[in-house]
Amino acid sequence: MDGYVLVAWPSLERAQYALNAGAISSGTMIRALGYMTDSGHSLRDGARVESFLLLPDAGVPLHPADRHGDQMIAVRLEPGKTIRFSEGSLLWVWGRLRMLPGNPEGREPLYALEGARAENASKADIAKYFR
Repeated sequence: MDGYVLVAWPSLERAQYALNAGAISSGTMIRALGYMTDSGHSLRDGARVESFLLLPDAGVPLHPADRHGDQMIAVRLEPGKTIRFSEGSLLWVWGRLRMLPGNPEGREPLYALEGARAENASKADIAKYFR
């Protein structure tokens, strides 16, 4: 997609990665669709942020999205760029993937995008790009 590998969240699962020789690796230019959440610091909706976490699921008020290390991408936008924080909003992010060491079931992200770009997405994008 526009020179980027389109990421399906299951392809980031470390157990699957270990078994799949064609898996995404550090340095791959990726594009991912996911839900914005804070990275552990309480952020208010509408605040301008340079970084956030991207998750495959938005969760609901009574059951927040699960946070597993291999299902979180820490996104840091290009220098000088910000985006309006909106908990649970659907976004496209793209940039160079960096794999981080850690526990796949842990609460720290095992993936990062530095110098990333982000834009709002629509629910129609899910059906358009993923089956």
